[in-house]
Amino acid sequence: MFLALLAHVANGAVFIVDKSLLAGKSTLGKPLQYALYSAALASCVIVIAPFVPIVATPFVVMWSVITGCVHILALYVFFVAMRFGEPSRVVPITGSAVPMFTLLLAVMFLGEVFTAWQFVGIILLVVGGGLLTLRPHLASPRTRGGNLLLPVLAGALF
Repeated sequence: MFLALLAHVANGAVFIVDKSLLAGKSTLGKPLQYALYSAALASCVIVIAPFVPIVATPFVVMWSVITGCVHILALYVFFVAMRFGEPSRVVPITGSAVPMFTLLLAVMFLGEVFTAWQFVGIILLVVGGGLLTLRPHLASPRTRGGNLLLPVLAGALF
C-alpha cells in the first residue's frame, strides 16, 4: 500500500512539473516540442529490444509505429490541455476518459463481455473523475468547453 501511495505522489509531482514546464517561455513550453522530447526519450527503450524474446515481424513493426504515432498525438493533446487548464481538472478528466474509451473499444473490436460489477467499477471511476472536476463557477465561459474537450480527446487517444 505504501508503494502505491508513493507512486501516486510521484505521478502527481510529474503533472505539476509538466504544468510548470508548459507554462514557461522555453522551448519545452510548447506542447508539440514537449511531446516530441517525451517520445524521443521513450524511444530509447529500443536499446533493450535485443533482450526481449519477441519476433519483430512486419505486422508488429507496423502496429508499433502506428501506436507510437498515436501516443505522440495523445501527448500533444494532453500537453495542450495542461498548458491552458489546471492539472487538477485535466488529469482526472483524462484519467476517467481512458477506461471509458477502453471499454467502448474492447466491446466494439474485441467482442468483450463485461460483468455487471466490472461495469459498476468503470462507471464509478468515470463519475469519480467527473466529481473531482466539478467547479463550474471557477471556469470562464470561454474556457469551460475547452477544459473538457481536450482532456477527453487525450483520454481517447491514450
